[in-house]
Amino acid sequence: MPVGDHLNALSLDELFLTLTASGDVDRLLAIARSEDLGDTGDLTSEMVEAVRGEGATVEVALRARATGVVSGLALAPRLFGAFGFDGDWSTVSRDGSSCQAGDDLLRLRGSSRAITTLERTLLNLVGRLSGVATLTRRYVESAAVGGSARVCDTRKTTPGMRGLEKYAVRCGGGWLHRIGLFDAVLVKDNHLAGLDPAAVADLAERVGRLARERHGMGG
Repeated sequence: MPVGDHLNALSLDELFLTLTASGDVDRLLAIARSEDLGDTGDLTSEMVEAVRGEGATVEVALRARATGVVSGLALAPRLFGAFGFDGDWSTVSRDGSSCQAGDDLLRLRGSSRAITTLERTLLNLVGRLSGVATLTRRYVESAAVGGSARVCDTRKTTPGMRGLEKYAVRCGGGWLHRIGLFDAVLVKDNHLAGLDPAAVADLAERVGRLARERHGMGG
C-alpha cells in the first residue's frame, strides 16, 4: 500500500505515534542527553543552583521568535522523560497551528537546573521542526495559487530524524511520499544511467508487477 494511502490519512497525533514507533526518536533523545551531560552532569547549572539555593523554582516559556507553523511539541513528553524532568509543563499551542512572534508555545515550571539542562535540546528540536513546517506551508500556499499541485517530501532527511522531519512536513500541510527505500519504487536518472534503453520496458513491467502484488491485484 503506498504511503499516501494510509499515513497521509492519519491525524497529526496518530501520525506522530506511527512515525516514532521504531524507537529512533527515543534513541536520538538518549544521544542528546549523553552528549550534553556525559558522565558528570550539568556542571554550570549545579554551581549556579548551589549559589541560588537548592530547589529554586522558576517558570519559563518556549516562545516563538517569528511568524510560522508550530511543530515538535509532540516530542515534549519523551524529551522530558529522557532528561528526567519532573516539573510541571503545559502546551499552549499545537503542532500544525500558526504562531506569531512572541506567542508562547509551551510553559515549564521546575528547578532552574532541570530546565537549563534540557532547554537547548528542546529549542533545537522544536526550532528545526517548526522551520521545516513553516517552509513547507509556504510551498503549499504557493502551489495552491497555481492549481491543485501537491507538495511532497523526500527521503533526503537528517540521519536519525526522518520520522520527525516527515512529521513536520505534514504539520506544514505537505504530503508524505515514501518513508525509505523499502516501501516504494522511485526510478531516477541515477538508476537509468548505463541502462540499455531497450530494458526500460522490462523495468516498467517489473515495477508494475510489484505494485499489483502489493495491492493484491494479481496478474
